[in-house]
Amino acid sequence: YPAAIGVWFTGDRVEISHNDITDTSYSGIAGHHGEGAQVIYNDISKVMQVLHDGAAIYVFYVKKLMMRGNYSHN
Repeated sequence: YPAAIGVWFTGDRVEISHNDITDTSYSGIAGHHGEGAQVIYNDISKVMQVLHDGAAIYVFYVKKLMMRGNYSHN
């Protein structure tokens, strides 16, 4: 599917951590809405293999978001 995302999240106090995400057609991690999410210590590579308007981490409308220690490459 051309707009596939490796990990999708929405909601409050969600933790996305220690994932190895590779070879996605769109974004590696994406999420929206909620409060207190943590996106931490993920290894993300080779994203946007089909669509080129995404990101390694694409997050919007999340209050009190913590992002730390993520590594995006290739």
